[in-house]
Amino acid sequence: MPCKDCERRHYSHKFKKDHLFPSDIQDPRQAPPEWLNFISNHFVDCVTLSGEVPAPTFHRQLCSSSIDYVFASSDLAPCRQSSSVSYIHPNWSDHCLVATTFKFTANHTTGKGMWRANPRLARNHTFCTEFDAYISISVFLLSPYMSPQDQWDRLKHMLTKFIKSFTRRRTQTLTTLEARLQKRASHIHLSRALSFRGRATVLNSLILSKLWHVLRVVSVPGTFFTKVRSLMGRFLQHRSFPPIRLDTLCLPTKMGGLGVLNPKLQQGALQLRWLRPLFQSTSSPSGLVLPWLLYLLRHYLPDVHPHLPFIFPDLRHPRFRTYTSPFFNLFAACDLLPHDFDSTVINLPTCLDIPLASAVVVPHGLPAFPASWRHLRIRDAYEINTTLDILSRRLPSSFPRSPRILRKVLQRVDDHSLFLHAFVIRACLPQSILTEQFPDLMARTGTEVDPSTLLSALSPTFPWKRLSTRQFRSSCEVVTSSIEDVPHNIRDIKWRQFWSFILPYASRNIWFRLLHHKISCQSVLHNRIPTSFPSPNCSLCGTEIDSQDHFLYACPLKLPLWHTLWLAHFGFSPQSSDIHNALYKFSFPLPLDPTSHPASILGSVLLALWRHHWAFIFDQSPFVAANATTTANSLLSRLQSEKHLDQRPFSV
Repeated sequence: MPCKDCERRHYSHKFKKDHLFPSDIQDPRQAPPEWLNFISNHFVDCVTLSGEVPAPTFHRQLCSSSIDYVFASSDLAPCRQSSSVSYIHPNWSDHCLVATTFKFTANHTTGKGMWRANPRLARNHTFCTEFDAYISISVFLLSPYMSPQDQWDRLKHMLTKFIKSFTRRRTQTLTTLEARLQKRASHIHLSRALSFRGRATVLNSLILSKLWHVLRVVSVPGTFFTKVRSLMGRFLQHRSFPPIRLDTLCLPTKMGGLGVLNPKLQQGALQLRWLRPLFQSTSSPSGLVLPWLLYLLRHYLPDVHPHLPFIFPDLRHPRFRTYTSPFFNLFAACDLLPHDFDSTVINLPTCLDIPLASAVVVPHGLPAFPASWRHLRIRDAYEINTTLDILSRRLPSSFPRSPRILRKVLQRVDDHSLFLHAFVIRACLPQSILTEQFPDLMARTGTEVDPSTLLSALSPTFPWKRLSTRQFRSSCEVVTSSIEDVPHNIRDIKWRQFWSFILPYASRNIWFRLLHHKISCQSVLHNRIPTSFPSPNCSLCGTEIDSQDHFLYACPLKLPLWHTLWLAHFGFSPQSSDIHNALYKFSFPLPLDPTSHPASILGSVLLALWRHHWAFIFDQSPFVAANATTTANSLLSRLQSEKHLDQRPFSV
């Protein structure tokens, strides 16, 4: 039939003699009345119209008869356009070729084709039961005034809608499913008393680990990462205010963080499974996925080297930029790496294929490179001078496309409102001058496009074939910018020494927060929540602003605690600078007892001070330095006992 999308009742039947003249009928010239009534009531002869003489469709020797027909249902018959009876040579058949052409006027455009549900649904007993019931209800609700074809189209639409809704109900969206999973896991582990370091370990190993196998192959929207980051922050800083930036907590422990895995960076690191072999060879990669990816790249970008779209986003085909593209995660991983090509030497053919937007730098405060110019490449404005083996500008008359835009670009370069990148400037200089001026740079070689030097610039410290996930995360620009955002006084702290201290876990939490200047003192609470904390003054003395140092040791009610314990363990009364240097710079005096580490003593004092301060705030318990001293000595004694339990027994 000529109609692809319409499904109509259509019968093409060849009646043989034994059908029209059954042997058990007395009158051989008469077919069964029931059969003739069924044909006349439900179908129309499309070959012989009413009032016309039937054309012979069967020939044998000198005999001919009409025994071949084309019948159509009554709703299809008005669409008949023409009919024909064509003679066929007797060596092939005694019958003629009977044909009818129909012309349909569809009230909707042709779609993508037949929609198919997942075959696994057929094994789902619940789906089969509900689907069977829905079919019965849907057929009953169809309007009797609709044509059979419209009824069938309507039924297909209703069943497709039901299957999709059932699938969505059975398979929730990735965002909702993963967020609920992480939330449930967080609630389980929040009931445990853990330090910041312990929560980071639980988060990496027990909670976020549920995501990695999904993020390796599944593209997720940015909102998903936002929700996961929010969940991570709530879990890490449960009952901790003011919070520390999550980007800071994701830094390595030696830089002031907790080593928490950034989900977005980890997803990029997991793409090394495909990027490493893809960048090592483009000729004959093994497996199933890599040849398929290379085929797609060469099919949609036939004039671009397969590696260049991973480096320059402007070279990516619009199909590759969509959320459902198989390249979405791969491109996102490469975009996380630093794109610093200042010291990169690129040969001339490779330079010509680079987008023009990536070859220029816009000075601060000047108009940006317009989006309508991003389709241009360096080859549109420059060409290879074979005599000098350099890049030279094209003449305006030889611009291959967009001459008006190219003239504007070059005019901005001449006006110094656009600056060429260093690798483009080097491509415009002869090799002899480059060797003389920059002897440390390697020579420009090659007559074919070779992006290997550009790929090496993405990971300058580690070669791609040995690049690990940890090295990938440390190389990303996000990590570099996060480190630069951390104040110098925090970066200069000896974090390795801090994590080696023997401390109660609660004391380590307090010390970690004070090093990041995130102690919930009265001045900070007043700045954050002025309606709930109208005064920045200390709640104990009430005379001075409760800064972090005042909260820790400078308050007149807390200073005796430090004097008593400092004198007992170090043998002298401290100055405020001594306490400050010990807490922030780890400049400890020598203890009187060599078995006691100064950090353990200060950690016990911090925890005792913290407990008695908040007992005064929440329980109205008076802050007494003597009671806090007793608590500190008790904590230190318990810590020493636990330390002795961890020691190895003496050998016999």
